[in-house]
Amino acid sequence: MHLALLSRLHALPHSRVAFDLRQFRDPKASFRLVCVQPRGIRMQHAPPLRDWVELSDLRFDAIVGIRENEQRRLQPLVVNIRMSVDIETPASSGSLAETINYAAVAKQVVFMGQHGQWRLLESFATSLCRLLLIDPAPGEGRAVVHAVELRLSKPEALRGKTGGVPSVQLKRERAWVADSAMTIGSGVEVNVLEEAPASAAYRVCIAAGSSWPMPVDSAALVLAGSGTTSDASSLKPGDTLPHAALVSVRAGASGLAMLLAGRQLRPSLSKL
Repeated sequence: MHLALLSRLHALPHSRVAFDLRQFRDPKASFRLVCVQPRGIRMQHAPPLRDWVELSDLRFDAIVGIRENEQRRLQPLVVNIRMSVDIETPASSGSLAETINYAAVAKQVVFMGQHGQWRLLESFATSLCRLLLIDPAPGEGRAVVHAVELRLSKPEALRGKTGGVPSVQLKRERAWVADSAMTIGSGVEVNVLEEAPASAAYRVCIAAGSSWPMPVDSAALVLAGSGTTSDASSLKPGDTLPHAALVSVRAGASGLAMLLAGRQLRPSLSKL
């Protein structure tokens, strides 16, 4: 049987066959095929397995839309996000900092949606993808996200008309995120998440001991680190600063990372 199979394998055109011949000393032993690979043909390999953390059916009200009546009233949005991360590492360590804190992600999504007042779902969706795919801010304590699948819907946008639910769906890999970091002052770095004509979103990282004046037309959500404002209020992760706060922020010993949503910073940055 062994010899017959050997003959058939050697008869294959353009093939290389390697065997562990020592096993043939025992006629009852089964042989072991080490490698069979056609010459000149690249073997197809299965794609790498991916783990996902999902945040489904996140609902909140926001001002979003390009029509005048949409800019005057709140309407519901529904967000579904899948984030590709390495799950085996936190599964063994038990550390939340090595995976995704979905409560923190949910708060960031709602903050950007409610304070951005986006005209288009497309602008809001791309800003969310960039936020999740860029490197975590220093001290943020979350895993690197390798890919994002996102669906953003306005379930009541066509209510009373033709019906239907408008939505946008994005799938983005980490390689899609360009290096959008700008140094805008001593110890202050800004990542552009999205800049649309009427709305924008940024991530601002402030080095320990550095200060930055809050833009009047943006609200802020603290992502990581600590700090204080010029009116002596303390800042910690999860805290927010409203539009027109009229304060400066100073980073603490571990630095300070914030998410900004509102109007474009370009006019303000040009004055710094």
